[in-house]
Amino acid sequence: MVVTRSLFKVYVRAAFENLPDELLMEILAHLKDRDLGVALCTSKRFYACREAVWREASAKRWPTWFAVARGSEIPWRRQYEMLSLRERELLVLPSLAAIQKKQTVVNAQNRAVLTEWLAEVSWDWQLESTIVFKAAAYLDHYLMNHSVSELGGFQLVGIACLRVAMGDVQQRSGQQDEEEEKKAMDPARFAYISDRTYTAAQVEEMTAVVQTSTCDDLRTCPNAKMFLRSFWYRSVQGGAINKEEMHIYTLASFFLQLALLDLDLSTLPASLLAACALANSMELFGKNVWPNTLQHYSAYTAADLATTRTKLNQVQGSTAAEHIRALWRKHHEHHGYEEYREEWTHALQVIASPCPAPAVKCTSDTMSSSSTQTIGPM
Repeated sequence: MVVTRSLFKVYVRAAFENLPDELLMEILAHLKDRDLGVALCTSKRFYACREAVWREASAKRWPTWFAVARGSEIPWRRQYEMLSLRERELLVLPSLAAIQKKQTVVNAQNRAVLTEWLAEVSWDWQLESTIVFKAAAYLDHYLMNHSVSELGGFQLVGIACLRVAMGDVQQRSGQQDEEEEKKAMDPARFAYISDRTYTAAQVEEMTAVVQTSTCDDLRTCPNAKMFLRSFWYRSVQGGAINKEEMHIYTLASFFLQLALLDLDLSTLPASLLAACALANSMELFGKNVWPNTLQHYSAYTAADLATTRTKLNQVQGSTAAEHIRALWRKHHEHHGYEEYREEWTHALQVIASPCPAPAVKCTSDTMSSSSTQTIGPM
């Protein structure tokens, strides 16, 4: 009897659906992160896995992280996904040593100026807030592999990285129609923001170079802003933060934007930066700096965050970033959370100028809320 390919697939799928839990644990313990989504979408068997399967698979694959996360109260499939993302981000970290070896003209200060400008453009164009983080990641990987021979061409690299990042986000979101997308991605538009320093043809050419040097894993890997959103949701769901305390989220987001300007910080895992930014912001407003709900979910302990939190505070206290600070202050002056007026005033003071950020004592009303509803922060 001739077995057709489609019939063979039916047999294979039927056999897979009947695999015992022990074998599924082994598969999950070795499954590549990028294949996890495919597995969940194509096999009902994975979705039917009991909590014990996901838990034991996590223990086998990430024993050190599991030791921290084992007290998690969230479903272990979700926990597995978080740990999988943490594993994945380590594969695409930029190398500071490689950048310094490759670049003889561009230095950390030049990069800080360019990334601040990219952030300004993102604000001016009202881009989705994760795009500038993707663009900065693309920039760092470009600097690892391509020598910039003159400063006059460095801005063109940044423009191309922003353009590629915008294209990637638009492609995955599918929110714009074809005409709108074409207009947004017009190379002449990007040439214009450089004060006509570059032509549309040069923008197209550099975009192609950046696309070639940006691997798929980097394009699909979560950035610090995405991790911050996830940690924020979890802190609200776990009762560590009130959903209305958006000053905490906003200040943490600002800290992450400052971190983008610092080359040393940009070579650290995005999840670590997000955790430290949120911890620093929570401390400023009298919260438990790293409650169990976040420790378990992130698999970071308070001790894991200490060094990077200090560095992040130093960047806040020493980085001028005048344009970025002005944009953030202006955008959040009219926040609409009157019950947290004092907290917003303090947050805006921290944003406004580079200085050590002392903690403030929150009111009893601020600390007493136990709401577990979530919102969608930008």
